Amino acid sequence: MSKILGETLSLAQAGNYRFMNTGLHILQLEDDKLDALLIQHLLTQEGVEADYEVVEDREAYLKKLQSQTFDCILADYTLPSFDAMSALALARQHQPDTPFIIVSGTIGEEFAIESIKAGATDYVLKNKLKRLVPALSRALQEAETHKQRIESESRYESVINAVAEGILLINESGIIMASNPRAEEILGLERHHLSGLAVNHSQACTIDEQGEAFPELAHPVLLSLHSGKKCSNVIMGIDKPGREVRWISVNTVPIVHPGAQKPHAVVASFSDITEQKKKEAQIRKLNEALNQEKERRLKELKSRFVSIASHQFRTPLAVVQSNIELLKLLFQQQQHEQIKAPFEKIYHRIQEEINRLTEMIDDVLVLEKLDAGKERFQPQKVDVIAFCRQLAADFSLLRTDERKLDFEYKGVPRPVALDTKLISHVLLNLISNAFKYSEGRGNPLLRLVFEEEQLKFEVIDDGIGIPAADQSKLFESFYRASNALDFPGTGLGLVIAREFVALHQGHLHVKSQEGKGSVFTITIPQIPTDG
Repeated sequence: MSKILGETLSLAQAGNYRFMNTGLHILQLEDDKLDALLIQHLLTQEGVEADYEVVEDREAYLKKLQSQTFDCILADYTLPSFDAMSALALARQHQPDTPFIIVSGTIGEEFAIESIKAGATDYVLKNKLKRLVPALSRALQEAETHKQRIESESRYESVINAVAEGILLINESGIIMASNPRAEEILGLERHHLSGLAVNHSQACTIDEQGEAFPELAHPVLLSLHSGKKCSNVIMGIDKPGREVRWISVNTVPIVHPGAQKPHAVVASFSDITEQKKKEAQIRKLNEALNQEKERRLKELKSRFVSIASHQFRTPLAVVQSNIELLKLLFQQQQHEQIKAPFEKIYHRIQEEINRLTEMIDDVLVLEKLDAGKERFQPQKVDVIAFCRQLAADFSLLRTDERKLDFEYKGVPRPVALDTKLISHVLLNLISNAFKYSEGRGNPLLRLVFEEEQLKFEVIDDGIGIPAADQSKLFESFYRASNALDFPGTGLGLVIAREFVALHQGHLHVKSQEGKGSVFTITIPQIPTDG
C-alpha cells in the first residue's frame, strides 16, 4: 500500500503528464476503499476532474450500468464474489462503447491477453499506477474517436441513403462490399445479393448501348481499379430477365491509401437515365420519320421538277431542231458556196449541242427513274454470246470510220439471266466511250468471260486512258476526267451504267493508265436459269 502511495506522490510531484479531459463520470468496481481513494487521488493530481461511483459487488455494479452512463469503467481483477471478466461481459452487454480498464494487484500475461481479446480496453497493475493516467487518456481518446466515427458513418449513411443516385463500394478485387437502397432499387437486387457479388459477374446483366454484353476491359470500375483514374458518364444497361432494360450513367472514383501505388477500393455512383434514353429513342424515331417524309416529299418534288423541266427543255429544243432543218433546206437551194460552207459548220455545231442537251435530258430522266425506284428489272435467260455478237455487229454498222468492235469470249458458254435492255444500255455507253477516247487507234474489244460463279463483260481500248487522280471520282454525277473535257459527254453515262449493273447485283470497275488505254469490267454473279 505504501508503495502505491509513494508512486502516487511521485507522479504528482513530477507533473510531466497533464490530463485535459474534465467532467468525467467514472465507475469504479473496487472492494478496497483505500485503493479506490488512491486511484481517485492520482487522477485528480493529474488534472482529471471526475465524479466517481464506487461499487464492490455484482448487484450494485449491474444496477449502475442499467441506470447511468459512464465515460470509463475501472475494475479490480479479483473481488470476493465477482471477477473482472464477468464485469467486462456485463459492461459490453449494457454499455458496449464505454472504455473498460482492469486495475489489479496481480494479473498474469495469459489473463491480460484474454481480457483484451474479450473487449477490455487496457489493464494496469496497481504497483505500476503511473500507467493509469496515459491508459485512461488513450482509452477516452479512442472512445471519442470511435464515437465520432460512428456518428460520422451514421451521418454519411443517412446522406447516402437519401441521395437519388445509386452508390456502391467495391474492393480491389472488384467485389461489391456495400450499397445504398437506391443502388439496390436500380440494379434490381437486394443488399444480401449485391454484397459479395463481382461487378463483372453474369448476374449483374450489364450491356452496352448496342445491346451486347458490356466488355470487361471497358468496365468503369475495373478501369479505375487498374488505372487509378476516374471514369465519368459511362452508359450501361441492366438487362435482367423479366424486367425492362434500365439504363444508368456511371461515375467511378478510386480510393488510394497515402503512399500506395494502386487503389484499394472504388466508389461507383450511378443515376437512372432510363426515361432519358426512352425520350432519346422517341426523338430518334420521330426524326427518322420526319427525314423519311422529307425525303419522300423531296423525291416527289424532284420527280415533278425533272418531268416538267425536261418537257420545258424538249419543247424549245424541238423548235430549234425544226428551224435549223428548215434553214438547212433553204441553204441547200443556194448556189453560193461561200455561204453554204460557213452554214454547214454552224449547223453541225448547233446539231451537236442539241444532241448533247437531248442526251443529258434523257440521262437525267433515267437517273430520276432509278432514284424513284421505278426502273423495272426484268432478267431473262439469254444466249450471251449471240447477244454480244449482235451488239458488236450493230455497233460496227454505225461507224463512219474503218474501225469496228472486235468480240471474243473465254470459258464454257452457258445461258445467263440478264435484263438485256439494261445491259445493252451499259455496254453501248462503254463501247461508245471506247471509240470516242481512242480515235485514230486500234479497234476496241468486247470480251466475254464465263467463270464458275460469275460472268464478266470487258470493254477494252488503247485510247487516252484516265489519269489516276480522276479514277476514284469517275462514277460521280457530272464528273469528267481532266483529259476528257474537250470530248462531248454529259458526265452521267457511267453513273447510270453503274446503277444498271447494281440492279443485277453486280459491280462495274475500271482499270486504266493515262496514255495507254482503259479496261471497264462488268462483273455479274451467276443467276440460275431453268434449262
